[in-house]
Amino acid sequence: LSDMLEGASASGAARKRELEERLQAARRRRRGMEEALEQLRGEHGSHFREACEGPVHQISVLEDSISELQRSSSLKLAALRQQGERVGGRTASLEEEVFGAQARLAAVDRSTETTLGRASAVRAEAAQAKEALERDCAEAE
Repeated sequence: LSDMLEGASASGAARKRELEERLQAARRRRRGMEEALEQLRGEHGSHFREACEGPVHQISVLEDSISELQRSSSLKLAALRQQGERVGGRTASLEEEVFGAQARLAAVDRSTETTLGRASAVRAEAAQAKEALERDCAEAE
């Protein structure tokens, strides 16, 4: 029983570590996406400034470039937001899994304590019964 409980506790702890590592990885991916979004915003602003400072005859060409960049940035931003939402959802899901694993681990711990208490009581009863038998045997002799 003790080996089973140790195995269950070790398994629960390993699962918890795994879930925590996955949660950290998801958070790192999310930070990376936020950095990519900031970079896109910076690039967009940079391209816009270049267009304003350029020669007059290139304005129409630059405006077309800016429009394309805005469109692609919007698409990329939308894709990054969707991906961020998915990662956020997965993060929440992993947090729920961690919470559930912790609850199950707590239940196993409570069950272990109850079982150990019962085992101690049985051992005490067995010791008392053994002493009583030994006394009876000694008296019979």
